[in-house]
Amino acid sequence: MRERDAVMQVAGKDEEEEEGGGGFGGIPASGKAIVALHMPTVGETREVDCAVCLEDFKNGDNLRMMPCCHTFHQTCIFHWLIVSRQCPICRFMMPSADEERLLDEQAEAVYAEVCQWAMPTGEEEASAMDMDNGDEDMIVNIID
Repeated sequence: MRERDAVMQVAGKDEEEEEGGGGFGGIPASGKAIVALHMPTVGETREVDCAVCLEDFKNGDNLRMMPCCHTFHQTCIFHWLIVSRQCPICRFMMPSADEERLLDEQAEAVYAEVCQWAMPTGEEEASAMDMDNGDEDMIVNIID
C-alpha cells in the first residue's frame, strides 16, 4: 500500500480521485509495479519526448521506462497508470493490484512447497538409507 501512496503523491492525486479507475472502466496498474519502473536519464532512451504530454525531455527530468521500453515523464506516466494499466503507446499491460496479489500468493505457495520438499525429516532420511545398496551410507543435504 505504501507504493500506491507514493505514486499518488507524485501524481498529485488523492484516494477519492483514484477509486473510480478513470471513470471509463480502466483498470489501474499496481502501485508496486509503478514504483518499480526503471528510471533512465535523458539520452538513454529512444524517445526524445513524452507521448503523454508531448513535451521534450530535458536534462534533469524524472523519467520512467515501462517494461515495453517506452519512456515518459514520471508524473505523466504515474497519472496515466493510476487510471489505466496499458502503455499509452503500445498497450502493454502492467499488472493490476489483483494480479500482483495473485502472483505473490502463488510465489509463496511454490516457495512453501519447495522448502517442505528440500528439508527432509528423519523418516525420509531413514527411507533413503534403506534404499541404498549397502556399499556406502551417505546423504547430503544442501540448504541455502
